[in-house]
Amino acid sequence: MNPARTSFSRLHSLVTVVLFGCEAVLAAFSFQPFCALITFMAAELCTAQLFDVKHAVKQLIWYAPIIILMAIINPFFSASGSTVLYSFGHTQLYVESLVYGATSGLVLVSTLSWLECLFAVVSPLELLQRSSVRFPGLQLVLSLSMQLMPQLLADLTTSRQIQSANTAAQACDFDLQTHQQRHHLGARKAIMQSVATINAVCMSALEKSMSTFQSIVSRGWGMGVHRSRWNTEILDAYDTVALLVFTLTGVLAAVSLYILVQAWQFYPTMPELQLSFWYVGLVLFAVLPVIFVRVDNVLWEQSV
Repeated sequence: MNPARTSFSRLHSLVTVVLFGCEAVLAAFSFQPFCALITFMAAELCTAQLFDVKHAVKQLIWYAPIIILMAIINPFFSASGSTVLYSFGHTQLYVESLVYGATSGLVLVSTLSWLECLFAVVSPLELLQRSSVRFPGLQLVLSLSMQLMPQLLADLTTSRQIQSANTAAQACDFDLQTHQQRHHLGARKAIMQSVATINAVCMSALEKSMSTFQSIVSRGWGMGVHRSRWNTEILDAYDTVALLVFTLTGVLAAVSLYILVQAWQFYPTMPELQLSFWYVGLVLFAVLPVIFVRVDNVLWEQSV
């Protein structure tokens, strides 16, 4: 296992979700060019640590066109600003609109990167298990929804295979007909096959839903009685300290981000860059996963 993932595996899953969840939320609200750049660079650094440098570079290659595309498209939909970069006809390209589009692209890709880091250390199954205590109804809906799509795709494939096997014998007669007859019958046949496929898939889904409902009821779901459960993960002292550190630095980063975003404006003119203490709070929390892995490795080596 990757050493970085090993460090996070020693943490309680709740602590890990709090850390990366806060990182993703802060990245989604970083509508300030330098804050968005900080969160994006930190997300790429964490990606390289959880996966490898090759994966981070490949991810950067995929994300770069998205950022460039959003930066180019935004001036055509939001022609606002005061600094004209280029003018052609009655259309003017403003620097402010270009920077706003690039910032939106950075916010999007950095949020996706942090979510990828989250699911790299905490599986969706663990998230469902944790949500089942406080939100059992939501956990049931999500688990059934995740199971539904693979079942529908499997039923669709099976139905198409059965139809292909049933109509294979008609291919010879179909080839003997004229071109106009083949075209007419081919279109009609395709429509009838599509209707039959959809009908078969829907009937299979309804049948499986009834079977699932009966299975859930037979297991006592919705009886209104609180059921005990065995919990193998308990918040120990190490998890508590880590959660406290993550929470405090997250609050500091949220306050810093709020102040920096409020002090910035894209339109009509952008202010000059001024170094501020609040950038320190944002940078500290952004690179906190990397710092935690280093500290955890040192503590683990000392304990061994």
